[in-house]
Amino acid sequence: MYGQQIATGCIDLNDDHSDLNRPAAPPQRPVAAINALCAGTPCGTQCGAPPWGSFAPPYHGTLSHTCTRPMNDAPDSNETRVAVLVDCDNTSPEILEYALRVVAQFGRVVLRRGYGNHNTLANKWQEALVRLAFTPCLQYQYAAGKNTADIALALDAMEAMFDGRADTFCLVTSDSDFAYLCRKLRERGATVHIVGEAKTPDALRNASDQFFEWAKPVAPAPVALSVEKVVSKAAAAKVEQHKTAAKLRPKFVIQAVDLLAGDTPEGKVGLGPLGAYLKRTDPAFSPQAYNHSGLLDMIRTYDLLVAQQEPGGHWSVKLAPKKDAVPGQVSLGAADH
Repeated sequence: MYGQQIATGCIDLNDDHSDLNRPAAPPQRPVAAINALCAGTPCGTQCGAPPWGSFAPPYHGTLSHTCTRPMNDAPDSNETRVAVLVDCDNTSPEILEYALRVVAQFGRVVLRRGYGNHNTLANKWQEALVRLAFTPCLQYQYAAGKNTADIALALDAMEAMFDGRADTFCLVTSDSDFAYLCRKLRERGATVHIVGEAKTPDALRNASDQFFEWAKPVAPAPVALSVEKVVSKAAAAKVEQHKTAAKLRPKFVIQAVDLLAGDTPEGKVGLGPLGAYLKRTDPAFSPQAYNHSGLLDMIRTYDLLVAQQEPGGHWSVKLAPKKDAVPGQVSLGAADH
């Protein structure tokens, strides 16, 4: 522009000539080159496409870049999202593992929180919450006799439902004060499960979609061992160390089949869903850890489980008929521990 003004002899003194410092326009890039870089891959992830800032406009043609390959690490949008909210002031830490095993059949646990006052969370609940990856939600009591933890649990549950973080809720409590919360969640389309003790009132049981009763395990009475028995056990342990590792049969596999197959008309569960459930309950679960080559090989070692191949080629698992079970093998033949 400035050169043209000089050539014509018409110089505008009010012109600040800012165009002299303006960088040259970037070269126009054909859209085909952009689309070719990212064809069939998620842009900027697997294909290694440069950031969009390096493709400065203008373009030749219409930008029609689409990524057609699904990202492997994208979560399944149809997967049920479960929130486990624990009333720590009302129950004991031993219930946590049972609650996680129960809800693993419904979907992926995305929210784990434990609510209580300082005395509750700092003493008996601290180890369990840390070990099982729960977020402790400390609520101080502003006045004597006022339980602020219940209010915080209820508000967090409604918030998680409204913002879409969870669509299934598991409340671990025996407090009937949460019955109204259960009804409000279900009115909004959420599914509510309760894990509680035998003392749970009917008002809370009937307010949920499903109630799971947990019984506190009874500690076995201590058995006095003689010196001879202790020495013989130590000698047997040394012999076992030299033997080949035996194939172990954990009892929780039988409990998983009983839980999953009990709600089906056929009384059986697919081998794939069973494996997925076991991974949800314990992310570190692997048949190799119990000296098995795979889950099917592991199932076949149980006396109380039956694996059968379906017409489609897939495998299913069910509990063995009681008449086929040999008496006395419930604890040894069915599971080693």
